Amino acid sequence: MAATQLAVGQTAGAANPNASAALAFEVVSVKPVPPGAKITMMGMRNTPDGIQCESITLTMLVRAAYGGFLKLPSDDSVSGLPDWARAGSYAIDARMSEAQAAEFKGLSKDEQEQRREAMLQSLLADRFQMKAHRESRQMPDFDLVVAKSGAKLQEGDASPNGVKDRDGKPVVGSLLRMSGMGKVTAQALSMDQLANFLTQPMIGLGRPVKDKTGLTGKYTFSLDWTPDPGLGGGPGTGLMGGAPPPPPPGSDLGPSIFTALQEQIGLKLQPSTGTFDVIVVDHVERPSEN
Repeated sequence: MAATQLAVGQTAGAANPNASAALAFEVVSVKPVPPGAKITMMGMRNTPDGIQCESITLTMLVRAAYGGFLKLPSDDSVSGLPDWARAGSYAIDARMSEAQAAEFKGLSKDEQEQRREAMLQSLLADRFQMKAHRESRQMPDFDLVVAKSGAKLQEGDASPNGVKDRDGKPVVGSLLRMSGMGKVTAQALSMDQLANFLTQPMIGLGRPVKDKTGLTGKYTFSLDWTPDPGLGGGPGTGLMGGAPPPPPPGSDLGPSIFTALQEQIGLKLQPSTGTFDVIVVDHVERPSEN
């Protein structure tokens, strides 16, 4: 196990222990969301000059501040938070100054991501008095492998029967389009790209997926499954939850993601382990008043 103390402003992409006030939002509002309040949006929305959250848990905010949901794919990627921090949610509105927003606009996409993470870390340190460190731990994940029946994938790019643009012309290049929850059309997609897609929180696996298929081409395929809200996301089913969840039983509503991968494209999610970063919260307090 390796531990690294995190300074305010140290992002997943680049260490910056000498971060200054320039990396802090100019205006920040943090308000607890009352129990039973009507919520129309959960999570965080990026704006040109900051962030807006109608309802976000502290766990989600920490994940966004220290690497995002691909590098910290489940709530269990953050440990050390007290019960009140995991149970409650907050409405947050944080904005940059005009000068900060102008500078931010001129940054590259990667630089903007690192800057936003640094500013979120400053928000956590200032309003929640949070201190944290990063550890590397062995944890459960999934290997994406070829099923015994063999892969059922069409290799290649756009075809006359493939995805079309607004003008009705075939779209060329890599593409992954969701037409609804559990309905995906992929074109010219690598297996590494598919593994990254399966890692995303909306899929519900609650842990990373590594490409172990050995397939090096780019493939066109469709997936149709029924999302299972019981997979991932909660204590005991995420990165630190011990044994991985078994494929759910069949349902009249449609196959699970486990079954769809195997039956529709000949791939399989196989329980495995890997080394991952975890954010360990050493100290946190209820947010200060606005």
